[in-house]
Amino acid sequence: MGGVDKTQLIDGKKTSREELKRIEKLVEIGGYIPHVDHRCPPDVTFGNYLYYLRTKREMLGIPEPAPWEERKGLYD
Repeated sequence: MGGVDKTQLIDGKKTSREELKRIEKLVEIGGYIPHVDHRCPPDVTFGNYLYYLRTKREMLGIPEPAPWEERKGLYD
């Protein structure tokens, strides 16, 4: 789990995509859950973080989560 270099998200789309390419094979093998460890630094803009999340889902075949309205009550 983890292993995504959050500092690569600072510079934007190109470096975010390169970082995801770096771990793509690990995800294909299975048993690995990619995510940033701890918190993203304040230098990572909200737009860059959203790009990372969308691109990670597309590249690695991670489905979109259900809308919040559909998940309400699941964790009560």
